Amino acid sequence: VNFEIHEGKGNFTSYIFSLPQKYKEANSPFQIFDREVYSFGFFYRMIKDGKSFITWEKNVNTTLLNKIDEEKFSSDFELHGKLYRFFEEDKTLTYTEKIGNDTKKHQFTLRHIFIWNVTTNHRTSGFAYTRETKVSTDECVYAILNRWGASENTEPGFRIRR
Repeated sequence: VNFEIHEGKGNFTSYIFSLPQKYKEANSPFQIFDREVYSFGFFYRMIKDGKSFITWEKNVNTTLLNKIDEEKFSSDFELHGKLYRFFEEDKTLTYTEKIGNDTKKHQFTLRHIFIWNVTTNHRTSGFAYTRETKVSTDECVYAILNRWGASENTEPGFRIRR
């Protein structure tokens, strides 16, 4: 595990791209990061470079999230005494790259993960790119929740209720 706080004091994007070299021996390391580097261009570059990641979605439209039928949240687990429900869909995004006076569009698909904290009735979402590595939606949700928010201080005891 490598944990870094940059809080505006460095080039976080460059740092993220340097990490896989540091952990070259690791088998498919994942990078879990907050919204600071969030952009479709960044995601496209990560995918192009074959780097797996999990992150929160930035600027979530809570009105739309709250309109999602409760039945879609078909899996659940408890974490830190709170009940979470979640589901996953694919989302195709487009990054428009400007090259001189020209533009080039790149489409790519991410795992779009929707999370509902039933205890507080708050909904949010995140994205993941896991290449061919088998990472469950449960594990992605756990990573997202432990990156930030009420669950930031991780603790043992993650259990999936079926």
